[in-house]
Amino acid sequence: MTTLNDVLTVRSIKTGPFGTQLRASEYTPFRTAEMHAVVSVGEIRSGVIAIEPRTPRVGKEVVERLPQYILDPRDVVVSRKGTVDRSSWVDPRFGRLFLGSDAIAVRFENELSARAYGYVLQARASREWLIRHASGSTMLSMNSEILGRLPVPILSNREMKAIVEVLGALDDKIAANQRLVTLILELGESMVQACDLAPTALAELATITMGTSPRGEYLNDDGIGIPFFQGVRDFGAVYPAKRIFTLHPARTAPDGAVLFAVRAPVGKTNLAVGDTAIGRGLASIASDSQPATLFFSMRAFETVWDEFQGGGTVFASINGSDVRSTMLPMPSGSETLRLEAKLSALLGRATIAERESETLANTRDELLPLLMSGKITVKDAEKQVEQEV
Repeated sequence: MTTLNDVLTVRSIKTGPFGTQLRASEYTPFRTAEMHAVVSVGEIRSGVIAIEPRTPRVGKEVVERLPQYILDPRDVVVSRKGTVDRSSWVDPRFGRLFLGSDAIAVRFENELSARAYGYVLQARASREWLIRHASGSTMLSMNSEILGRLPVPILSNREMKAIVEVLGALDDKIAANQRLVTLILELGESMVQACDLAPTALAELATITMGTSPRGEYLNDDGIGIPFFQGVRDFGAVYPAKRIFTLHPARTAPDGAVLFAVRAPVGKTNLAVGDTAIGRGLASIASDSQPATLFFSMRAFETVWDEFQGGGTVFASINGSDVRSTMLPMPSGSETLRLEAKLSALLGRATIAERESETLANTRDELLPLLMSGKITVKDAEKQVEQEV
């Protein structure tokens, strides 16, 4: 074993630009061929970079002024705040990318090393180490010094090629699913935005429950009880990954409810799959009649929460009264039932794709330590991958 800093093919570990170098006013929501999408916490998933329509972009002027933050396939990006255990290799299929302030880039000399050690960073042992050694009590924080001390194996070129060859097939399918989910979410939002809209208080549209955290001794990571989410740390594209559980929930969200972030980043959403315990960072927003329409409307009009992004003394937050009184544009008219059916079908397809990706990612994470330790041959691993994809 060695440390990430001492891997021979690591060129540098670079933190994204701070506010003095790149101002928020220089971001743009517009998408053109020359724009670079900014990769920060929200875009980094487990092994995937999720670029959505609302992902900020930077233009030619910024890129030419700060070329050191352009990302390429020799890089692995790591989340710097909150979800410090998330990382992804910079697959060229993700498009033109720019390192954001809430991310760190591990820069390698070649693409093979970046891909192979990208898998190492996603391994359970690496993720657990990053969480244990991150700084901060309110919100976990990562920096280049801590990341550089991460214990990693010394991999030969042959070992790296074997890892990439076997696990790359799984990642290809995960990436394809991610693109499908992104397209579905974009389509659903566009369908909502094209409707006749009526701004309506959220309390009139759904049952709203503000989260409360159960006592620490009631939480476990053994899968006992129902899943518990404190905030957005485990959010995916559609629903969160189950990591913490409880037998004694204080507040719950029903199956299909929107899980809504009431702390930074205010307004981020996911869906509850089954009864879900929610902590202080979330609210449950449940509609009996238009659950899919509500979900896509909250995504499409996320800007209604912008005024609350600086409402907390330490970081952004919103209280229950403001959640209930916020006016959300919602489709109205005679076609709402038909629209709900179409959006529900779209959401179902996105959920299937994300569940499949979760299964594939679990298989990838199980195979990686077996490949590195020699407990499974490349041929045997390939057979297992063929069964999955």
